[in-house]
This record gives sequence, structure tokens and C-alpha cells, in this order.
Amino acid sequence: MLEKFDLLPTAQHNIRRWLSSQLSGLSKEQLFVVGLVLNEVVQNIMRYAFSDNFPKQPVAIQLDHAHSNSLTVTVRDYGRPCDPDQFINKQHTPSEHGGMGIHLIKKNTQTFTIAPQPDGNLTTLTFNLLGAPK
Repeated sequence: MLEKFDLLPTAQHNIRRWLSSQLSGLSKEQLFVVGLVLNEVVQNIMRYAFSDNFPKQPVAIQLDHAHSNSLTVTVRDYGRPCDPDQFINKQHTPSEHGGMGIHLIKKNTQTFTIAPQPDGNLTTLTFNLLGAPK
């Protein structure tokens, strides 16, 4: 399942609606967590990947629910390539601006990677659905 979303003010609402339609087999709690994490990823893309040199482009989101115990979400953006070593393993405190979103993503995913590409970034999130409330 691959879908492209324009990064407009309504993008996050449109993504949540699309997620609900694609992942109807998940519990409300599971869907909430996936939506919350994906919202944070898209917010970070909107905040950090685009500037005057990198005008906003659509993001592509792909879902892979091949296994009943896990869900992989891949987000492809075409913004400024980032260096994940600058922030992904850094310890953040609640008082730091912009630090808690990464903590939220890492806490709620089994794996979280960002792979810089020549023309953007590829973010991969894996959610463990085993043992989660149904």
C-alpha cells in the first residue's frame, strides 16, 4: 500500500484518515500509536527537511503488514538529506525544544531508522503488534 501526500496544513489529518482505512484490523490503541508516531515523523519532515532550497514536495508512505505481529511503515521525503547521527541517538530532556518527538518515536517502535538519500530521506518504522491490546 503506497500513497503520496502533499505537505499541506491538512496533511496529517489526511494521513490519519488514510491509515484508518488501510489498517482497519488494528485495535484503536494500535492505530492511535501508529498514527501518533507517523504524525511526528511527518511533522519533523515538514519542519526540518524543507526550506527555500528544498521546496515542499509530497511524501510517499508505504505500509507493509505482511506479518500479523508487525507493521512496517516507510516514509520517503524529497527534502534536505539529514544526518541521523546528529539527533537519533542523542539523549533529550523535556526542556529541549524539538527533542521529545524522537523519544516518542523510539519508545513506540521496534525499529526506527532514517537513511539519507541523494534526493531526500527514507524513514522506516517497525511496530511490534504482538502482545499489544486488541
